[in-house]
Amino acid sequence: DGAGIVVDVGEDCDWTKIGEEICFVTEHVEPGSYAELVARPRGMTIPKPPNIDFAEAAAMMHAGVCAWIGLVETAQVSAGQNVLVHAGAGAIGGMAIQIARETGCHVTTTCSASNADYVRSLGAHRVIEYDRGNFEELVSGQDVVFDLIGGDTHERSCRVLRRGGTLVWLIAREFEDVSDKYGVACRQAVIHDRRKTLERLAERVAAGILEPQVSGRLPLDRAAEAHGRLERGDNSRGRIILEIGDGS
Repeated sequence: DGAGIVVDVGEDCDWTKIGEEICFVTEHVEPGSYAELVARPRGMTIPKPPNIDFAEAAAMMHAGVCAWIGLVETAQVSAGQNVLVHAGAGAIGGMAIQIARETGCHVTTTCSASNADYVRSLGAHRVIEYDRGNFEELVSGQDVVFDLIGGDTHERSCRVLRRGGTLVWLIAREFEDVSDKYGVACRQAVIHDRRKTLERLAERVAAGILEPQVSGRLPLDRAAEAHGRLERGDNSRGRIILEIGDGS
């Protein structure tokens, strides 16, 4: 994903113009945004919210879309529900906390002790520090769990859901689906590129309701360093953004 300025348009293009600031998503099977020039179709491109910079706009896209589809479209969260977000200090988890809080849910999240204050600043009502205790011993009666981890976290999450609750997962470590055993639903959030979802996300960012999180900014020629941080797991508190030129 990325953000930038339109430098050229197709002959029949009537939805943007040269000089417009935009942000976009890319398909996993396509060349990505590690480039000075990228061609994108209308369905994967929206105007950049005016109150954020290009790095924040790029950070908004994939993380925000995944969180929105997971909670709003798949789990269909509503005001008054109890929602548990795993890995709340990550880019997707951080957006999920904000979306659930804005919807009117009571939000619990898991993270390391070092990130507890950070996730509280995003709107989490309750924080469970996974390096100091097991969440399944501390929380129960959840309507929705957003699992970004998988593995044994899946069954442990099923235990904290009320009967009839929903566990939503995105991409996770392999797990055995035991949701039927606990009387809960297990649904995968299927990521799509519908422009309306992008627009709803951008509207809330433009209104200051949601804030994309950037954990670091590096020039494109330091991409290997950025990937090293990802491999070490040193990428909490938002996205690492690669900037081309001065990034402005």
